[in-house]
Amino acid sequence: MTRFTLPAAAAALLSVCGSASAATILNDPSLVVWLRADTLVDDGYSGALNATTEVWRDRTGPGFGFGDGIAHDASHSNGGPTLNATVGPNGTAILGFGAGGGFDFDGPIGVSGSAATTTFIVADYTGSGIGTGSTDARSFQIGNDGPGGSVIAYDLATPAFRFNNGNNQFRNDTLTGGFYAALFSMDAGDTYADGRFYLDGVEGTATNVGGGANMLNIVDSGYSIGRGTSAGGTDSNFANAQIADVLVFNRVLSDPEINQVLGYINDRYALGTAYVPEPSRALLLLLGGLGIFLRRRR
Repeated sequence: MTRFTLPAAAAALLSVCGSASAATILNDPSLVVWLRADTLVDDGYSGALNATTEVWRDRTGPGFGFGDGIAHDASHSNGGPTLNATVGPNGTAILGFGAGGGFDFDGPIGVSGSAATTTFIVADYTGSGIGTGSTDARSFQIGNDGPGGSVIAYDLATPAFRFNNGNNQFRNDTLTGGFYAALFSMDAGDTYADGRFYLDGVEGTATNVGGGANMLNIVDSGYSIGRGTSAGGTDSNFANAQIADVLVFNRVLSDPEINQVLGYINDRYALGTAYVPEPSRALLLLLGGLGIFLRRRR
């Protein structure tokens, strides 16, 4: 089990010297979608969102200065999800999907074929289907309808990868009773059984795999948030959840890069993820001085 934790000696030094300034997001061209609920607040939205003209702007688009620089803005597609400006973790905004709301984007996002992806979702599952593979838990889906392997979706009731011809579930974990940081990762060429899930930075253990030998062949046709699609392309699996943040990278991130994103999540949402703070300048100077001192004593 992988856990992004801090060695005891370094933790002790950090407690004396402090960590670096607030963590910043991993700003890399592989960041292709970034949806944050407070962007809706900044754009003047509030309360129930139920108009087809409502748009959730992608923070990788022009004007934000992040990621690939291409706008993959999501348009309101279903129901009336509720925007709350300050009730999320650490006083942040959240969008509540009451098992009937959704936004989507139609068009390429740069995730196709046997795709590598790393997706972070800050959310709270508010339904009752914990550990059951409930259908009210589809937080985010890449791709729309198509042949087997053409979509990849992320469920919250039982944290799981859902494909249109298989799944990979992690029933020992849960995203209920508060907000958590979920991380889903697959590399190019991975089978469904290779998908990796982390809850607040701690790697989970798969408990059930369907179609484990199958591989992705994603049709780069967009994404949906708050819902998925059935095998026939019908909107379905609406999430009973509150979502604060979604970040999609079109590659597998390294451990230090995952740590950097978890640092951003820690600082913004105060979730207590297993994040290793970057050392402060004072700590680096202390460690350097300690090394010199130890060499001189030999």
